[in-house]
Amino acid sequence: MKRYILIYDDNCTFCAATVAQVRRLDRLGIVEMVPLSNPCMPGGVDCPSPSELARSIILYTPQGKKYIGSDAVALLASILPATRLFGYILLMPGIKQIARPIYRLIARHRMHLSYPASKRE
Repeated sequence: MKRYILIYDDNCTFCAATVAQVRRLDRLGIVEMVPLSNPCMPGGVDCPSPSELARSIILYTPQGKKYIGSDAVALLASILPATRLFGYILLMPGIKQIARPIYRLIARHRMHLSYPASKRE
């Protein structure tokens, strides 16, 4: 594996919009985005369990290490030049422990966040 691999839920418009931002920020092309609906995982990547995939994004490093949820967001932010400072802040002790439950809360409600504003009214 030569690049980072980000596995995300492409049936979630909130997730897809977030990945679109990552694509825009990844000017060096170091992240390969793999939608959850893709039945084939890139070489060197173990297929995550369905329960992992249903609740969190997953980021694999080029060395094959797996990061889940807020830890994946923090690492992803730290490797992209435009968000590097934000990523380092998220990786700091204390901040990391606060970020995890916030990520879980957002992930649990991501489908509601996905609805267009007109449908929420």
